[in-house]
Amino acid sequence: MTSKQAARTYRQLCDFGWDMDKYVFLDQLHDRNETLYYRVLTGHLAELLPVVYDPTVGEAIKLWSREYRRSRAVYLSVDRIEDVRPSLEGLGLGPDDVDLLVVSDAEEILGNRHARVRGQRYDALVEEYLSATAELFPRALLHFEDFGPSNARRILQANREKYGIFNDLQ
Repeated sequence: MTSKQAARTYRQLCDFGWDMDKYVFLDQLHDRNETLYYRVLTGHLAELLPVVYDPTVGEAIKLWSREYRRSRAVYLSVDRIEDVRPSLEGLGLGPDDVDLLVVSDAEEILGNRHARVRGQRYDALVEEYLSATAELFPRALLHFEDFGPSNARRILQANREKYGIFNDLQ
């Protein structure tokens, strides 16, 4: 990959006026050429961070079912805690392949109106996730995104000495 390729890709990106269109363009670039994606992103980080993160990602979440493309996510269920480890193993990634894992219970995501799971089942899912990710990806930082404040604080306080975790609490 050359600097010319990154510059040409950035010029293409600049042709889009709406940040959501830029987000989709970058998401598709990430699927096609991850090296080029990160080269363009890091070369224009201050400008593009609001496109690949807040506030544009909030809009992307709202439009996700309409704008659905390829998902790079693993979906876990409190009703299938035994599937947490096999789901993560199914990614085919080794211990040195993952630097960061982002997990959400979607409690703070706009428009999520599902009934909340609380108590022992919720805690068992979180513990299995933490245990499995720490074993499978021991060098990865675990980021809790959009957890409700009461759960985020509680999980962080209970586990900050045992796991490399952080959350996005204000």
